[in-house]
Amino acid sequence: MSVHGRRLAGFTLIELMIVMIILMVVAFLGYPALHKTIIRSRLEGGVRQIAVFMQQARYESIRFNTPVVVRADYAARKVSGFRDNVTRNGVRDAGEAAVGPDNGFDLPYLIDFAAPGGFTIVEGFDEDPGNAGWAVFQSDGSVVKAGALRVADRRGNYLEVQVRPQATARIELRKFDGTAFRAQGELGKAWTFD
Repeated sequence: MSVHGRRLAGFTLIELMIVMIILMVVAFLGYPALHKTIIRSRLEGGVRQIAVFMQQARYESIRFNTPVVVRADYAARKVSGFRDNVTRNGVRDAGEAAVGPDNGFDLPYLIDFAAPGGFTIVEGFDEDPGNAGWAVFQSDGSVVKAGALRVADRRGNYLEVQVRPQATARIELRKFDGTAFRAQGELGKAWTFD
């Protein structure tokens, strides 16, 4: 159509439908990659949060000159910490001050305490099998037992927070590569996620 010999500006229905189809194809092709990235960031973020919490507990043990326990409750999917005047199987007693948020923090959605076949959720640290594991940081900054705490997403990607050696309580993130847990860049390889 035209008004006084000029065509009216605008889009035809066919042009709009073609644009919508192109956008739908792009969204359909991009969604799996986006979903994978979101799950990966939740897993890495959850593990980094545990590592930072353990570092905070270590500093608090030095600051207050008392042992500090970091406890992972598998069933509740929660990590908590407290100053422990008398260590009793990683259980907080009345009057013991919390480290960080009083109730600790929950693991991100779709992330659980888990380990690949042949491994345990907790390695080295104290544990009530199936219930909870805990690390105890001493007032000199060391950890009572060196070890690791493991988490996974629903796609079978496993990460751990390792505290080793015992004397310095160095905290490191590691990923399971199918045979062993390795640090980012170890053996010249970057982490890959499924």
